[in-house]
Amino acid sequence: MARIVYIDDDEDLRTLAEGALSARGHTVFGTNDGVEGVELIEAQRPDLIILDTAVFKLDGVELCRRLKRHVKANKTPVILLTAMTDAPTRLRGIESGGVMYMTKPFDVADLEARVETLLADKRGANDDPLKQRAPV
Repeated sequence: MARIVYIDDDEDLRTLAEGALSARGHTVFGTNDGVEGVELIEAQRPDLIILDTAVFKLDGVELCRRLKRHVKANKTPVILLTAMTDAPTRLRGIESGGVMYMTKPFDVADLEARVETLLADKRGANDDPLKQRAPV
């Protein structure tokens, strides 16, 4: 299945989501640190990145911007997570290159569905424009 890097400083939430995604057959590499996250992304070449906007050592939105400028990672879909619900924060996240935006707390089943949708899109399984979903 897919290789996923999950960067989030909320250890409990990350562990819960990692377990659910692993149960679906995905390999999940997690960290609470943006700098370590960059290293994981470079080493693992993930199919998908889940990124909290507020992580240690490197702001998640800035990390997303950097990824989108990086030739080897710029096509990797990024789901942004945050406890911030205001419109300017959401807009800043989407402008950084995130394809989906979720607020915390979130339902793990919702995250699983979004992950599967993005992975199917990446594989080309959703090439029918009538079936494509807009970023949330």
